[in-house]
Amino acid sequence: SYHSSSDADLMYAHYYNGAWHIQHVETISGTGHPYTSIQVDSAGMPHIAFGDPGNGAVRYTRRVGATWQTETIAVVGGFGDEVSLVLDTQDHPHIAYHDDTLDALRYAYHDGAAWHIETVDAPYASGWPSLALDSAGLPRISYQDRWDGTLNYATYNGSTWQRKAVDSGRPAYTSLALDSIDRPHIGYTADSELRYATFD
Repeated sequence: SYHSSSDADLMYAHYYNGAWHIQHVETISGTGHPYTSIQVDSAGMPHIAFGDPGNGAVRYTRRVGATWQTETIAVVGGFGDEVSLVLDTQDHPHIAYHDDTLDALRYAYHDGAAWHIETVDAPYASGWPSLALDSAGLPRISYQDRWDGTLNYATYNGSTWQRKAVDSGRPAYTSLALDSIDRPHIGYTADSELRYATFD
């Protein structure tokens, strides 16, 4: 999934039978700029989270049969461009995103019936969030604290969020993965370096 600068649309490309096939998913000008986040469910169908800068919103779409079903998750002001999507074991979407209006890191998930949204950290939070779900299905997020320029790591224990600082140097473009024992591994840039952090 990506933003097409020539069409200003959200695009989806997949490789099939020896060729690439490309679709326009959303044609509202600017959708998906500059970042999107994609996951494929257990049936092989794509799900995409993306920003809608024209409406200052975070949106979510999924392919159902031959059509795309799109909905607005939150109106956040600004571009709504920093998003991270994962699917749980039931193919329900979970999205971490920056809310420009609240200047907060927010977490949204769908339980099969409705969306639920929580604030993870505020204010001055949520640059470049990356979301993962642990073996219990609980969210973990790496992100930049825009106030003090630290790399932060947030975990949810089922009732409250805990946050810890990992590194300094105004980190950006964080990417989080969990290993088989739920230990976090984070790739990111900081002080013009590519860095990697984990916890023993």
